[in-house]
Amino acid sequence: MSIDEGRRILGENAIECFRLDRDVLARIAERIGPRPDELLGEHAVRPELVDHFDARGGFRKPPLLFDDGAIDRHLADDISALMSTQ
Repeated sequence: MSIDEGRRILGENAIECFRLDRDVLARIAERIGPRPDELLGEHAVRPELVDHFDARGGFRKPPLLFDDGAIDRHLADDISALMSTQ
């Protein structure tokens, strides 16, 4: 991804959307970082960090199963209840 695209993701979009003060935020970002060039580009990522991220993010959990018939039944009950109050 380009530096410009990375900057948009890292903050420029939010600055525009929420009409934030770019100068104030630029001073803070300069002080605390990280800079886009530190985040963007090719970087080696330790496999144990990816593994930790996957575990904390719930990517290893089995998919949640749901009963779509139950959704239909609840919807029918709600519609019936609404119709009976009219």
